[in-house]
Order: sequence, then C-alpha cells, then structure tokens
Amino acid sequence: MKSHVSMAQHQCPICGVMHDTGEILLNKNLRQTLDPKTTTGMSFCPQHAKMRDEGYIALIECDPNGVRLGRVAHIRATVWPNIFDAPVPTGGAAFVMAEVMDMLEKIPVEGEVPGTETKN
Repeated sequence: MKSHVSMAQHQCPICGVMHDTGEILLNKNLRQTLDPKTTTGMSFCPQHAKMRDEGYIALIECDPNGVRLGRVAHIRATVWPNIFDAPVPTGGAAFVMAEVMDMLEKIPVEGEVPGTETKN
C-alpha cells in the first residue's frame, strides 16, 4: 500500500538488521508513491552501536570481491595493534578476508583452555 509518507530505515552493516531512524519521509506533492518503510542508508543497529561505543571493532568476513561470507567477530580497539599491522578503524568496523577470521579463531580467549570446546 503506497502513501505520501514513509518511515525511514537504515540497515546495520554488521548484522543486516533493518532499524528505524526516527525520520519521516514526505512526498511534497502528496502523491501516493512511498512504501510504509523506506531504506535510506546504513548505520549500526542499537546493539552494534552500543558495542562500538564500548570500544569494540566489528570484523566482517568477506571474499576478495567484497562479498560477505557470514562470519563476524568483535575485538576491543585496544587489542587491535597487538593483532594487526594497520591503523585502528575509526568507523567501528572492518572487512577482513576469511584467512584473518581463521587466524582469530586460533587465538585463545582469556580464560579459555586451549584444546577444549564448549558444547551447547
């Protein structure tokens, strides 16, 4: 159903979830051309914005063509220089190759005993 007003939404670049921005779009000519919700851009969802604000960097796995592969990891910005030989991303996220995600999976997490697995 088309209308002359629409709620603006953004898509989270980390998880892909759509979330409202609080903006209302209006067709100036009052024509029934707008869908109930319109995607107008990308921004972190509330959960990932909170993680960014707490000092985490999201690592998003992608292939050499930039196609997302699915895995996402979060590391503290203070740890970044210990792992990577590149400046800390200022936007709160970085796209990384599958090999980087494989390397990160091999790093023990604080309090974790290497060689043990937790089963759900």
